[in-house]
Amino acid sequence: MKVIYRMSDKGYPKQKLALVNNENCFKNFCKNFLGRDLSNLVLIYDNCSPVTTEKINAIIKDLNLGRCPVTLNTNAGNAGSYLIALEYALKNFGDDDIVYFVENDFIHDTLSDFILMEGYNLLGTQADYVTLYAHPDKEMPDNIQPEYIFRSKSCYWRTCISTVMTCSAKVKTLREDFDILTKWTKGAHPEDHSMYSELRQKGRLLISPMPGYATHGETKWLSPFKNWDKILSESAGEISGMNIIQIGANDGEDHVYEFINKNSSKINKLILVEPMPQLIPVLKSRYSKLLNSVEYENIAISGNESDSPLKFYYEINSNLEASTFNKNHLLSLGCMEDKIASIDVPVLTFDQLMKKHNLVELDALYIDTEGHDYHIIKSIDFKKYKIKLIVFESMHTDGTNFASKNMNDLIKYFEENNYRFNAGTPNSSATLKV
Repeated sequence: MKVIYRMSDKGYPKQKLALVNNENCFKNFCKNFLGRDLSNLVLIYDNCSPVTTEKINAIIKDLNLGRCPVTLNTNAGNAGSYLIALEYALKNFGDDDIVYFVENDFIHDTLSDFILMEGYNLLGTQADYVTLYAHPDKEMPDNIQPEYIFRSKSCYWRTCISTVMTCSAKVKTLREDFDILTKWTKGAHPEDHSMYSELRQKGRLLISPMPGYATHGETKWLSPFKNWDKILSESAGEISGMNIIQIGANDGEDHVYEFINKNSSKINKLILVEPMPQLIPVLKSRYSKLLNSVEYENIAISGNESDSPLKFYYEINSNLEASTFNKNHLLSLGCMEDKIASIDVPVLTFDQLMKKHNLVELDALYIDTEGHDYHIIKSIDFKKYKIKLIVFESMHTDGTNFASKNMNDLIKYFEENNYRFNAGTPNSSATLKV
């Protein structure tokens, strides 16, 4: 079997399992599908930074996999890179070779390679296209329709009208279906449902195992009946790295950036929260060459839920470091009334932010919100979330340059939740006791 694995730093904004990223999914695939043998792998780097290629090469080296025999570098986009993969298969593989096209955000279970091969040896029929992904959209009321069930040596299979672009077929099938495959992959994004639907109309048989032996990493569409978090975690090992959130990132020129710069290879996910929209491009410019797994949230974090945007105040023609919910804070810092402006910013609670990114554990949480740190920390349910280190701006807990009652309340709150408090100026920290 031949494998063409498409890697990309670009993608659609989707809520995925916390450990899903280029490195973890590739390591999972190497261990659970390839069996550490890269001899039949073609690796396509599409719109990938040098950081990504270096990390993938490091994984190959760490696993003692030798070298990937074929790597292609492209800037073709999702549909474009699939067409490149398709054309490569048709030109370089034999008609009876099975080709498995794999996208970079898929998780594979153990024995998935054997199961895929079994799909081509069904009892009583011959499949044309075989996927390992049991897409749950087939169970939605509007999509339910009569299908056939078959059996192989190890599991049952069902026919399905469509799947995603992570799928397999023999080269001679791809050659015969070339017009249909290219018809629906000419735009920016593959129209996979339309493509497979037309293939079914042609008489092609697409099957998937029950339950699935692979899944897309998006939480909404996980293959049912398996703990994919655990499967990915066990195969990813140390590559899973650290999860970090910074609330109040400003322009990124700070101690957090210095830490990330020194430990970029150990980071799984970094979420930068910054309410001022003009600072988001600055953050992206600063971090883009350093790290791929960065999520940028142009919002504010509040201690209370709000369905509507809240007023956020800032000093005109400043570095925006003192931007705040509290206008009086700016006045207390010496800003002139006529130099203060405001914008409406969307807000999330800390709980909503964690749920959005499917996180329950953080290695570090950095907060610098000009006096709002107290309210954010007090809103955190430490029975629900495990945060190893919290660093926050403690000098404004009770007002501008003033820390008293609220600060004492925070110290007590940390102690109640098994944290060791470390006082400092302007920042203090709390470390979870082991």
